[in-house]
Amino acid sequence: MSRAVEFGCSVLGIAAGAIASMGAVDPCMGSGQSCAYVGNFKVLAGVTSVGLLTYAIYTSHKQEEEEMQIEGEQMKLTTYENLRDQLFMQKQLEADEVSIEEQILGRLGISQPMNAIAPSATPAINIPGVPMAVPQFALPSPQPAQKMSQAIPLGVGVNDAIAIEPTQQSKPLPTNAAELMQRLFEECPEFLKLVESPPIRLVGVQRTGKSTFARKLALLRAIAIPGHKIAWSTPHLESDNPLAKELNYFGFTENGKDFKSIESAWEAVQKNGLDKGKQLNLTAVWDEFGGYDAFYDPDLLGNSLKALLREASKHRYYPILIAHGDAVNFYPGVKDILKVLQGGTVLVETIGEPVGALGRMRPTGKVKITWLDGNQQQIKVPDWLTEELLLSLQPANTKSEIIERAIARNTFTDPYAAQRSPVSTYPTRPIIADDTDWHEDVRRWLYLQPARPNDGDLRGKCQELTGKVLNETGLALLKQNLNLP
Repeated sequence: MSRAVEFGCSVLGIAAGAIASMGAVDPCMGSGQSCAYVGNFKVLAGVTSVGLLTYAIYTSHKQEEEEMQIEGEQMKLTTYENLRDQLFMQKQLEADEVSIEEQILGRLGISQPMNAIAPSATPAINIPGVPMAVPQFALPSPQPAQKMSQAIPLGVGVNDAIAIEPTQQSKPLPTNAAELMQRLFEECPEFLKLVESPPIRLVGVQRTGKSTFARKLALLRAIAIPGHKIAWSTPHLESDNPLAKELNYFGFTENGKDFKSIESAWEAVQKNGLDKGKQLNLTAVWDEFGGYDAFYDPDLLGNSLKALLREASKHRYYPILIAHGDAVNFYPGVKDILKVLQGGTVLVETIGEPVGALGRMRPTGKVKITWLDGNQQQIKVPDWLTEELLLSLQPANTKSEIIERAIARNTFTDPYAAQRSPVSTYPTRPIIADDTDWHEDVRRWLYLQPARPNDGDLRGKCQELTGKVLNETGLALLKQNLNLP
């Protein structure tokens, strides 16, 4: 505006000089009063022309400024809409603490809602002799932005921001099996289809949630299927992701991997379960399945795998084979193993996402399922379905007798047991003639103890099993049979 006024004043000075010059050479000057009127009229006409020219310049400049403001706000509005759509796609809004609009405006540096930016009329600009109102677009007066508890920081890309789930109307967590099954049926029915599915091969790169998915499925089966048992074979433990005791894990010791126990459990399922026509009602998770080449019997896996997968569903046996990929090199070296697995198992692939500059993977809760008929589905396990919730609904006992006996028996016969576990070195002598069936139960109980039991513990356990109290002679014989000092 100041530039327009300065320009108008310059024009006015030029016009005044021109009028003065005209007066100096005008032939009417000095010829009477009529010539004076003519001169005055010329002066008035010149001043009026200069004023109108100044106003035209001012309004033109002002209109240009207003158009630039409008264009800037339109660009902000477009950016606002694009950013909103992107953030919705990335699920990075925390609307329960900060509104969607506030977070987006925080990224744009705007303190007012976009719908508050609307046309408004300014007071009329009154110039003497030329009454006229000039409308303009006016932004609302600046106000301090509201404090946002967890706004997305400026300068951080959408894909780099921490994922924040949009607020959903919270529902109370299920408190029993019926409520759990009903909610899963409503929100994730595809996950329920895996409860009694054929055998599963669960694959995915590290840190994409294979173990977490298998835990949830195994624990869900124990809730959904009456009397269901769980066994978890793993040759290693993850210190940052420990297994719950309800999963009944085995296959490792303080000294390392215990493939002899894993092999004994695998063999027991086949020989003492499927081959005898028993209904196992068992989920057995075989973690690190690709390392089962370490079995002491090199032919065991190849001879049993095909029959085990073929007979599994008939005997209510639900194995989960966990590997790092679905290629031959990720599985044990058994002839045609990939063909056998592809023909007899449901493929479940965990889906992760890279985070950070180093590309570390993290789980998303999503998996892709390939059913036996070739149909594929991608599902996401609900976030509320946590391991803690499933553990709170577990039945009292989920141990498999066949698996437990196989592990205990292996401990007593393994020639390398002394190197594997201090507890397993106790019972290494054969049972003498006066042994009875309850001795085997004492052996199993002894194996599961974290420390060597004292004489009082032994007497108490025997009384629990037989209803009788051991005297000193009976206690001495029992300790001799168990090779206890």
